[in-house]
Amino acid sequence: MKTLPSRMCALVFSISVVSCSGKSDGPKVSPTPPTTTQETPAPAATAPGGDGTETGLTPAITPITETPVAPTPLPTTPEETPTTETPGTLPPVVEVPPTNTPVVEPLPPAEPAPQIARFITWIDLIEKDLMVADPATVPDVLYKNKAREKIFNIQALGRIYKDVDPGFKKLHDHFRDLEDAIGDYQKWADYEEEGIRDGVSAIVLAKLKANREAGRIRLVNTLRDSNFLPSQEGDVPYTVELRQFLTNYTWPSVTADRKFVVNEMVKELQKLKTAVYDFSHLEDGNGVHEYRRKLRWFSMESRGLNGLITMKPKDTKCPVDSWSYLINDSIATTKYAVLPPSLSEPNPITLTPCL
Repeated sequence: MKTLPSRMCALVFSISVVSCSGKSDGPKVSPTPPTTTQETPAPAATAPGGDGTETGLTPAITPITETPVAPTPLPTTPEETPTTETPGTLPPVVEVPPTNTPVVEPLPPAEPAPQIARFITWIDLIEKDLMVADPATVPDVLYKNKAREKIFNIQALGRIYKDVDPGFKKLHDHFRDLEDAIGDYQKWADYEEEGIRDGVSAIVLAKLKANREAGRIRLVNTLRDSNFLPSQEGDVPYTVELRQFLTNYTWPSVTADRKFVVNEMVKELQKLKTAVYDFSHLEDGNGVHEYRRKLRWFSMESRGLNGLITMKPKDTKCPVDSWSYLINDSIATTKYAVLPPSLSEPNPITLTPCL
């Protein structure tokens, strides 16, 4: 017969016949045989305890029943009022009270120096016409958007700075060639449209179309040769190269640059004043057309300088009485007679409007 420790004996007493023992063998207890009508519970067994006394062991284990306890709600403060949410609805919006922490606004992007800004102003406008989805349409876009007028302004800046650095000479030459090519294409495009309106013969119209196409091809070649429209994938467009040059160029101070520009324009007027022109000729030699070309560059340069040169108030007295009427003449409203101010030039040079 197996012998178990006294504390385990009571648990298996009713299942098998065992002998319980502690530190010493206790009296052997035989279980009461079961009957068919009623099962007699096993008597409690005793065994000597660790201190020499006997401790009774109960064979049946009473299960522990836990009574559920309702959770205690957290205390609320006057600022925190418990709310109930209805299924399917959004929770109430809790407004955060304003604080005294100042809001730090982001700094605006740095503006380029006036010397650079006067170039970038015109490059931005020209790039909008060049960077179209279909490069094949660039000639017509340049023509319809009157890009030649924009190019005149940056070409005028090239005239002022071209002897300062080879980069400015390259700028002048590239935009001069582009302006010439646009002018040639624009001339034949205008002639063709005028011929269509006037109902010229088919032979004349065919010649006008052929000349326009030749002008378009010349313009495309100029755009490719000067890299305004790169012919190789991955090549950098000239306008991007030009921006990099302007950024990396070591510019003089604003004051020194201003003095340089004024001196260049004064020298140009002095040359125009002392040159000999033959006004008996309209187109040939130093005739009226050549005089007009040289004279208009001063107006283009003034406009191209992007606010460095502006006009005095309209009511400023004209120093030449015979020119006083010009202030109210239609010529005073042409694009080169209007010189708008610029935020990048806070201290502009002002000219008398009648001049």
